[in-house]
Amino acid sequence: FDDNKARVKIYTSAGSDREATSITLKMINNNNRWQIYDLVYQGISILFIERMSYGSKLQRHGLTKLLQRIQ
Repeated sequence: FDDNKARVKIYTSAGSDREATSITLKMINNNNRWQIYDLVYQGISILFIERMSYGSKLQRHGLTKLLQRIQ
């Protein structure tokens, strides 16, 4: 915990013969309610991937077309 942020590590496996894998949930407390804002699996952040994706779309299509597609 750090003020209103927390990292929660979950261990899971897909079967009895598989090794456990960790998933980290990055959370923020907003109005006394915990919300997940990022998920890290095998060192890869979903937030980072999304950020890269939008950067690529901005370079290819420009800001105006990206905003039109989001709406």
